[in-house]
Amino acid sequence: APGQSAARAAEVEPQEDPVQNLKAIHAFAFIGCGSLTLVILFFFMKYLLVVIIIFFCLGSVNGMVHVFTPLLLMIVPGLSKTLRIRWYGEVTVASLIVLASAIVVAVIWFVFRKGDWAWFLQDIMSVCICIFFLCTIRLPSLKLSALLLSMALVYDVFWVYISPLIFGGQSVMVAVATGEGQHDAATAAANAAYAATCGGSTAGAGGSMSLLPMLIIIPRVLDWAGGPSLLGLGDIVLPSLLLSMALRFDYAKLQIAGGATAPSEGRCFHVLSVARLRTLPYFMCTAI
Repeated sequence: APGQSAARAAEVEPQEDPVQNLKAIHAFAFIGCGSLTLVILFFFMKYLLVVIIIFFCLGSVNGMVHVFTPLLLMIVPGLSKTLRIRWYGEVTVASLIVLASAIVVAVIWFVFRKGDWAWFLQDIMSVCICIFFLCTIRLPSLKLSALLLSMALVYDVFWVYISPLIFGGQSVMVAVATGEGQHDAATAAANAAYAATCGGSTAGAGGSMSLLPMLIIIPRVLDWAGGPSLLGLGDIVLPSLLLSMALRFDYAKLQIAGGATAPSEGRCFHVLSVARLRTLPYFMCTAI
């Protein structure tokens, strides 16, 4: 079974980084805590937005260090020399360089986050958070994957399409993602009226929207109406957990057959050539 082979792969792989295997209770906690967080943000967005942005910057710094340090070591192996820092321990020169660069990127984004070009930095920071999450959290079985994704589907449908029937016509998920919240309903109506009248983006009436940073933002370059396309990080991470489990299952089968060595936990990057993809049927079917 996929769950048993994935678990066997976990025993074979070296444990370089702490990994948290999700359980059924975590799936129910995701729905409960996620719903509670949405409601709190919906009513108190203008008080909590800056706090969320600060936590996003801290998390992205951690994610960028986790992602770009191995890349830098692959390009410049000489940076693997270690330095001893008091009160912390030994760190590589590469990690210090990446840490300093990540802090600079986070500060630049924080200061200029409402600029027309800031979406690019935000996307890099968000992707790094997703990669770090996938390197740390994983699903141990297909049954739990089905439970988590099914509950996430119900969660999304309720808070996007059904919540307007309860919260005065406002979609809680959309209001939180766009940084509007309940108290900015008048601004949202003005922005919508502006967009309907002028055919532009909703940023024209009330200034640029204070989008929640937990989003991938892609500008609509060829769209006459303008505005960005938004994709929540949860919509990336949850399906990717299933992809990650399918990939571990394929590697487990290859290891049992003596045909491959799975990448270690500490490696976020592993080259998948076309020839290698042919030996990973579960991963390919899940991706399709």
